[in-house]
Amino acid sequence: MIRFLFSFLIVLVSISKEAYGQQEALSGMYSPVFTPFNTSSGEIDLSVIPEYAQFLKDGGTDGVSVATLTGEGLSLSVDEKKKLYEAWVNAARPLGLKIIVQVGGIPVPDIIELTHYAVNISVDGIQLLPPPYYIITNSDEFVALLEIVAENAGDLPIYYDDFYEYTLEEEDDFSLQSYFDSASRRVAQFKGMVGTFRVAVYASLENDPRSDQTIFIYNQPNVEAAAFMDCNSFMLPAMNIFPSLFKQIVDLSSNGTRSEEALAIQDRLNDIVYEILDKGDDVATLKAAAELVSGIKLGGVRPPMRALSRTTYMEIKDILEDNDVETHD
Repeated sequence: MIRFLFSFLIVLVSISKEAYGQQEALSGMYSPVFTPFNTSSGEIDLSVIPEYAQFLKDGGTDGVSVATLTGEGLSLSVDEKKKLYEAWVNAARPLGLKIIVQVGGIPVPDIIELTHYAVNISVDGIQLLPPPYYIITNSDEFVALLEIVAENAGDLPIYYDDFYEYTLEEEDDFSLQSYFDSASRRVAQFKGMVGTFRVAVYASLENDPRSDQTIFIYNQPNVEAAAFMDCNSFMLPAMNIFPSLFKQIVDLSSNGTRSEEALAIQDRLNDIVYEILDKGDDVATLKAAAELVSGIKLGGVRPPMRALSRTTYMEIKDILEDNDVETHD
């Protein structure tokens, strides 16, 4: 069964125009990484991040996004995020992986503090949710929020996180053209957005994006279609489970022709992921699957998210093995 909305899966889509600003577009295969926790103490477990980074690199990943909604960023303190950012920079940079960090979804003073820290440790990009309960209703408000971050971000590219269930009053109320155009004209560091496949299509048709701008799409079922349309960059939470398979879809679909093999892989991944998601919360279930496939101890989720029972964990293991996916427990 194919679902057309999967809120935590992201695809990076490159879009074109004459370059503006100093940063080239971040592109390639990105994973919004899970935050590892010690099962006993509930504290962040930084010790597994080097192994985690190597697993993603070996699977063909080009970069990571840290402390996103997938990474339970809204459940982490400012100090925890700083430690997490630095651990990923230390582990990922030697492997040639790019690092984007999510600084938003919290009060503005904390956003500014995290932005300064991100600049100081030389991350590659900033991802931004708005502050809590701040619903953007017009392009001036959109630009004002970006300007606050841009004033503190140096030359780092900023990507607005349009997770509409969290940021917008109604999905259809988001006037993409006016928002995107206003930000592109007024904020030099605005380099793109996180949104749906529909958002990427609208941006390509209605806007005139620059070559240094990128839209991040989070619809998993559309990976093959997006790659077929020459969208060659992705950032998917399920890449924490199947990085090499998603890369294979892109490689097979990027030559302008439909690939039956790519379609078959896409259908298989959709079936597996949706079976897993039926077992509970999106983050908890996908995180368990990533742990089972990678063999890396990622731990559970932080309250108020509900932890999976051992029974559910083993059911996810069975789903993977029934679909010929090797697991480690």
